[in-house]
Order: sequence, then C-alpha cells, then structure tokens
Amino acid sequence: MWQEPRYQKETVRENPVEEVKKITFRPATDIYEMPDGFKLLLEMPSVDRETLKVYIKDNQLHIEGEKKKDVSDGKFLLQEIRDVAYERVFELGDDIDADSISARYEQGILEITLKKKEKEPVKEIKIQ
Repeated sequence: MWQEPRYQKETVRENPVEEVKKITFRPATDIYEMPDGFKLLLEMPSVDRETLKVYIKDNQLHIEGEKKKDVSDGKFLLQEIRDVAYERVFELGDDIDADSISARYEQGILEITLKKKEKEPVKEIKIQ
C-alpha cells in the first residue's frame, strides 16, 4: 500500500527548486510463497539502479531506492515531478536462508527471491 504524502497548498515561488522536498513512499509489494521460498515484487518506478539497496540488518530485510532528477543545466519554471525515496522493511523468519537472497530490477519492478532453509532431518539419540 502506498504511504500517502501530505502536501501543503502550493504557491508560486520565485525559486521553486528550494521549496521542493523529497517524498518517501512504501513501495507497493506482492509476496508469493513457493515450495522452496518466497518472492517479493516491489513497484519502484523510475528508480536509478545505482540507488537501489537491499540488505539485512537485525534479522530484517531492508529495501531502499531513489528517483532523482538532474537539474544541473537549467532553471525550473514549474516543478511538479518530485524526487522520491522508497523504503520498506520486512521481518525475516527463522526459516529464511539469508545467504541465498537474490534481487533483480527490471522495468520499475524490484524482484527479491528468498530461499527457505532446508529442514534438518530428525536425529534420534540412542539411550544407553
């Protein structure tokens, strides 16, 4: 579900670039369970691949990315397209193999694959 930003009423400004702030969204996510793991699909349109980060910290999967515009060669007269940051965090269960997580980004969708740990066989202890 998208996190709804709260906008203030827009007014005409002499220098609109200084007034624009970055907005942070929780990207819309689909999660699928498969026999051997899970697949997450996160909608992150127009994000630069270089800004994407997927990492594990404190048994949580963190996903971050940004959409920025390059304005080095001009001056805005009107700016309605905002710089956007995407952030999402998921708790990892004990059944996830953190070393086998993979990710790919294509056409605005970040796909993350998480493999389940193989179940250890029951080991019977002989009583003497």
